[in-house]
Amino acid sequence: MKNNFFFKKQFSNIYKKASKNSEVTSQILYGEKFKVLSKNNEWIRIKSSFDNYIGYIKNKDYVDKLIPKYKVYTLNAKIFTKFNKKNKNFLPFGSKIEVISENKNYVEFEKNKWLKKKDIKKIYHQEKNFLKIFKLFLKTKYVWGGKTFKGIDCSALLQMFNYYNETYYPRDTIDQIKYSSDGVAIIFGRCQSGMSVFVYLDNVLHTKVRPSDDGSWSVDLGAVQPGVYTLRLDEVNNKGIVSSRIESPFKQETKDLLDRMFEDSITVQPGNSLWRIARRVYGRGILYVEIYKKNNDLIKNPNLIYPGQVFSLLD
Repeated sequence: MKNNFFFKKQFSNIYKKASKNSEVTSQILYGEKFKVLSKNNEWIRIKSSFDNYIGYIKNKDYVDKLIPKYKVYTLNAKIFTKFNKKNKNFLPFGSKIEVISENKNYVEFEKNKWLKKKDIKKIYHQEKNFLKIFKLFLKTKYVWGGKTFKGIDCSALLQMFNYYNETYYPRDTIDQIKYSSDGVAIIFGRCQSGMSVFVYLDNVLHTKVRPSDDGSWSVDLGAVQPGVYTLRLDEVNNKGIVSSRIESPFKQETKDLLDRMFEDSITVQPGNSLWRIARRVYGRGILYVEIYKKNNDLIKNPNLIYPGQVFSLLD
């Protein structure tokens, strides 16, 4: 049974669960290839062919055949319905399109939908200068899970550079950090199937883990002394070659603090800020001030918090 599909809409959110009220964890772009893991009338659970990312999108706007000839090389390429008559839609950077027809200045990628040739490159084009792509997103607002002109997060900026160049890079190596009831830090993540993950603390190998068939993995750090560490994760193939590496600060909290906060608290995740936490939990980012006040004995600088830190929430 054929199980390769291509997304054919400008872009769409990828949700953690099959609900629009669920967390947006990433996005899928026009022309992006994926596999269907399961589906119902409204939702499909997909696995990205590029980075093995798993999540939910609406059960629509995809086809089983697309042969891309070009890809978008601007932040947002305007879609024209007639020459020099644009509509309000755009294709984001990295979108891959096939060709119905073309002339000197335009390419038709769907019936009566055209892009300017100055906004696209041949599908095999490579851009090795990261700064050129970085500058495209320079004024783009920060949005958790985003990777388009509408908003982008930190890991997506690096990933889009690699996606454009057809070079594997994980969307998130670290999905979540949480603590068990006895104070042990547990890390959850994703990697390419067939790889191993080497976990380092301050550049000292701590443990190795093999992912499950869908690329997900988890590991508990065991008895780690309280303090701030550099957490390093290497994806390693069966020849011992490191294919990707991510480093992040990590703070192991004390057992005493965890015992006091376990019932009404939040653990800082990679990419978090106080503003993001407040917006997600309370719906208003400005309430980060209240979280800071309630935890000012733990937060030296509200602009500098560490994955693994645990903060008490508002009453």
